[in-house]
Amino acid sequence: MMNENDQLVVSDDGSSDGTIEIVKEYAKRDGRIVLVNNGALHGIQSNFNNALRYCEGKYIFYSDQDDVWINNKINKVVDVFEKTNADLIIHNGYHVDECLNVIDAHMDIFHQSSISKNPVRNFIKGTYWGCCMAISRNLLPLVLPFPVHNSVGHDLWTGVVTGFCRKRIELVNDILIYHRLHKNNATPKKPTSLCFRLQNRYVFFKELCKRYRSANEKI
Repeated sequence: MMNENDQLVVSDDGSSDGTIEIVKEYAKRDGRIVLVNNGALHGIQSNFNNALRYCEGKYIFYSDQDDVWINNKINKVVDVFEKTNADLIIHNGYHVDECLNVIDAHMDIFHQSSISKNPVRNFIKGTYWGCCMAISRNLLPLVLPFPVHNSVGHDLWTGVVTGFCRKRIELVNDILIYHRLHKNNATPKKPTSLCFRLQNRYVFFKELCKRYRSANEKI
């Protein structure tokens, strides 16, 4: 549940299904809801870039589809931030179908992804899910802007950059989300070729080197 000083930033990426009207109606009733437009740019990474630029809170939770947050997620994650001084928190959850039926109660997201804080491990094959991520505001200058090409997802980028730059990552094993898996997910459903993955990692590595160098220059 949102607290009095919380903020919900909705970045519209050119939707045509009535989303704008629905959000505007809610925003009229609640000043904590902020609707922004992504302009001429389109795509997941550019939309996240746009949304995060409008976030004013101390802690920022990623959210990009029709998942369900459960078990007092916000307060539990904020409590870990306050106790550990973490820069990035990844919590656990379940994959569910369109009707919120848990797909496999014995394989939560941490187990299915073989979760790891090791940045090299995540560079090779990401273990983080953006829907389970929250970051401290002081991480924004490091992770923004997200590269806006398809080789680097915002969640993979956030986790790997945070790890390589020796920022603090905390894993929370509590089940705090039902992550829906259905035919309309933006996440690729078919395995990609080795050649394609190698090309993507080459682009990813170049972007990572530039960001790492930039971070060290600022320090």
